[in-house]
Amino acid sequence: DSYSAQNLMDVLKKIADAGATVIVTIHQPPPPVVRKIDNTLLMLGGRILYDGPMGLPLEEIFSEKGFPKPNDYNIADWMLQVAQTSSIEDLEKAGFFEEKIKKSRQ
Repeated sequence: DSYSAQNLMDVLKKIADAGATVIVTIHQPPPPVVRKIDNTLLMLGGRILYDGPMGLPLEEIFSEKGFPKPNDYNIADWMLQVAQTSSIEDLEKAGFFEEKIKKSRQ
């Protein structure tokens, strides 16, 4: 449930802030949980679609590549929708799956 996910993320965020690496996979995180995520790795078909900061940098990169986030969307739901509804070919043409995406924003 959403309440438990928030409590767990609070604990994991404290661990990460203390210097530990924390890797989490979450299905449909609510916005309060998403706000606690520092970096995200989005994969599609075994390839890295995005690897970098969550939030505005992610939104800017996707928007620059032709996939702007609607204002009423949770960022996690939106990036998954892009991955699930776009063809690999369209994402490749837009410049996804390139290592420079990660390096350009760090």
